[in-house]
Amino acid sequence: MRRCAAILILALVPACGKTRHPIPPEGGAGPEDVGVSYTQDVWPILIVRCQVCHTTGTGAEQVPNMLMTDPSSTYDAWFNVFAQCNPNLYRVFPGDSGMSFVFDKISQNGPMCGFRMPLLGPPLDDSEQNTIRDWIDQGARRN
Repeated sequence: MRRCAAILILALVPACGKTRHPIPPEGGAGPEDVGVSYTQDVWPILIVRCQVCHTTGTGAEQVPNMLMTDPSSTYDAWFNVFAQCNPNLYRVFPGDSGMSFVFDKISQNGPMCGFRMPLLGPPLDDSEQNTIRDWIDQGARRN
């Protein structure tokens, strides 16, 4: 219920004129290698499940600033960057997967906009979703 309320608020805020964006916590470059690793755990999921469309497919055409050509540029395109279809929502909001557009797209049958990802394949399994959720909730570190 709280998630639905948060989604509704985020969807309606742009209609109010001036908006205040939440300020994500600093992070992403911490030296600790604790918890889920972006390069060891998250990136391999993206290579298998997302990269083909977000390099040369429909995803590359529709969201050209989110190409998944390598782990570093993909991280830069996600971390503290506003979603194209909702400028009040970060693609990845460090520490809060519930406020992260990327997690919404992979975990919801009816995401806030567009379609569930991956578009051309089955949804990410629970383990893959949990890995990405945990990485975001742990601060979305660049590790």
